[in-house]
Amino acid sequence: SQRQRTDAAAMLLAEEQSSGSAGALIGIAAGPGHPVYKRAPEPKGPMTVFGYDYLEDRIGTEKAAALGLLRYTGLRGSGGEYAYEVLNLVDGNRTEVQVRNAVSAIYGPVPQELVSAYLAALESAGVIVRVSP
Repeated sequence: SQRQRTDAAAMLLAEEQSSGSAGALIGIAAGPGHPVYKRAPEPKGPMTVFGYDYLEDRIGTEKAAALGLLRYTGLRGSGGEYAYEVLNLVDGNRTEVQVRNAVSAIYGPVPQELVSAYLAALESAGVIVRVSP
């Protein structure tokens, strides 16, 4: 549920703050230098609906199939769930590391490189836009 996701993200943030450094729990700095994205005005909604995959349509079947996040299985979720939530967490304020940390709090740890590659694919498809480095 949305409340569980919010509670999990808040718990991770509290643990990171108490450790003295955002990202300290996973050994990645979450500060300046990491890209921040926001959702583009179009398309709205999820990337997959009724068998249609918007991302695959935009970047091609081969590139979409190569995205590790879509095949990833975590502690409490799998690829589609991680991908859906990563896109939901893109808000124009969170860095890609903070997005990774939040989705890890919700579904379990996921490698940063999988989240970064998925965000780059969303950017190349015009779903999200970079607002800083």
